[in-house]
Amino acid sequence: MKNAIFLLCALALLSLSFADVGINARAANYGSLRVNTLPSDARVEVFTRDGNVAHQPAIQGGDGHTPFSLDRVLSGTYQLRITKDGYYPEFSNIVVPVNNTITVNVTLRATGTINILSDPSGAQITIRGTSYGTTPRAAVMPAGTYTIFVSKNGYLPASANVTLRAGDNITQRFALRAPTGSLRIESFPLRASAFVDNSAKGTTPLTVQNLSEGRHSVLLTKTGYYNYTANAQIRAGETALINVTLERIPQAPQMGNLTITSNPDGAAIYIGGRNYGTTPATLQLSPAKYTIELRKDGYTSVTRSISVLNARSTVMSTTMYRPQQPADKNAVPATPKTVTKKVTTISTLNSSDQKALNDAIAKANALGMVISSSGYEKEVDVTFVTYD
Repeated sequence: MKNAIFLLCALALLSLSFADVGINARAANYGSLRVNTLPSDARVEVFTRDGNVAHQPAIQGGDGHTPFSLDRVLSGTYQLRITKDGYYPEFSNIVVPVNNTITVNVTLRATGTINILSDPSGAQITIRGTSYGTTPRAAVMPAGTYTIFVSKNGYLPASANVTLRAGDNITQRFALRAPTGSLRIESFPLRASAFVDNSAKGTTPLTVQNLSEGRHSVLLTKTGYYNYTANAQIRAGETALINVTLERIPQAPQMGNLTITSNPDGAAIYIGGRNYGTTPATLQLSPAKYTIELRKDGYTSVTRSISVLNARSTVMSTTMYRPQQPADKNAVPATPKTVTKKVTTISTLNSSDQKALNDAIAKANALGMVISSSGYEKEVDVTFVTYD
């Protein structure tokens, strides 16, 4: 009987010992967590490694905001997410020690917003090696300087450097460009006006840059020449060439004026055997060199070569003389006398200078001279030999 009682007591003591060991073992698997932030009053969430929420706000140790305390946390690995309006979310991986306390101190980073847009939209956004989705996108970022990259199939990638300050709300736009090529345009003659896709680009020769891949219309124009049109096929990274000789538009020959006067008037005008009336007369003739013959009864015919110039007025003025009478064998020879006179000469004048033209003709007629020198009015010394 005594042995039985002793055995029961021993079993009871052994059971108490095992229970105490179990309680101590379980207590040894817990630790504590403390989180402080600058500024304070940030929200703290604790997640297990598998992503499940291990702690929600407003449980033991505080209201879920910093300064934050959490006791009796099973020892192990956790992730902290700390958030506060106007600041960038912070994440931290921690290990809660057994029967000890871990303290986490975090300085929060103030944020701004970058609104990222592109034309066309749907471009991929990459900032510091991290994808931020596609445009349009409002990215909340800590204050700092960033290089933003955007890319889209069928377009050239683009980038921009952006400085973001705390509280900023800025917009960065990207105008994406398709891959481009160039077009070289040359012509003969030079300086033809060039149009590509109905847009003026300058005068030839020239190179038009940044043309999208595909077909583009080309137009060349130049006064006095037919327009030239063509299509140019542009390939990315290459330079296409158009080299053309423009075709001249045939021009109708212009006319020149020939004014013919004689002293005396009424001389018949012949050009190439055809009668053109009598002097004085103004004829419209094609630019060329002509042989002019003046005929008048009782006077010696006069023949002159005259050049008619395009859109200019040319003057031919002459004095006609009667044929000399046979010399009288019994007449006493007259004494020769030399006289020097000033004579006005003229040939081609602007047709608008009619007064100068008339004055020159009158002076020449009065002196019995033929007008033949080129240029404007001038006086020359002419020596006459006369007989008393």
